[in-house]
Amino acid sequence: MNHLKPLALALVAGCFVRGKLARWLQLGAATVLLASLALVGHAAMDDGTLGLLHRGNDMIHLLAAGFWLGALPPLAMSLRHARQPELLAPAIIALRRFSGLGIFAVAAILVTGIANALLILNHGRLGPSPYWVLLGVKTVLVLGMVGFALVNRVRLVPRLSGSSGAALRVLRRNTLVELAL
Repeated sequence: MNHLKPLALALVAGCFVRGKLARWLQLGAATVLLASLALVGHAAMDDGTLGLLHRGNDMIHLLAAGFWLGALPPLAMSLRHARQPELLAPAIIALRRFSGLGIFAVAAILVTGIANALLILNHGRLGPSPYWVLLGVKTVLVLGMVGFALVNRVRLVPRLSGSSGAALRVLRRNTLVELAL
C-alpha cells in the first residue's frame, strides 16, 4: 500500500489549493483511497473471480457509504444556514439533490452489505462471533439511519416548500442524529 502515499499526500495538499481542478483531483484521490480499503479488508480473503467480485462489491459499499456519510455534515450546515430567508431556497435545492442521490447511495449500501454478509457466510463463519455481533449492531444502526432518511425524504422535505421553520428544525435535528448513528 506504499503506492497510495502519494495519493494521500495529494489529498492533503489539495486542501490548501483552490480551484475547480484541485477539487476534482481531491475527489479522485479520495475515491481511490477509500476504494482501496477493499483490497485489505474482509474482501481480500477470496481468490479468483469470487475475490474480484467481493472486492468490487466492497468498493461500491465503501464509496456509497463514504458519499452518504460525507455529505451529511455539509447538509446539516446548509440546513443551519437555511434559517436565513435568502439561504432557504439554495438549501432546499441542495437537500433535494442530496435526497435523490442519497436514495441510490442507501440502496447500494444495503445491497452490497447483504452481498458482503453472504460472501462471508460462504466461508462458513456461522455462529456467535465478534464479527456477527458487530454486524448485528451495524445493521441496527444503518436501519436507524435509513429510518431517519426516509422520514426526512418523505415527510419533511415536501414541507420545506412552505415557510415551515418547524420542518427545517426537525430536518436538521434528524440529519445530525443520522450522522451520529
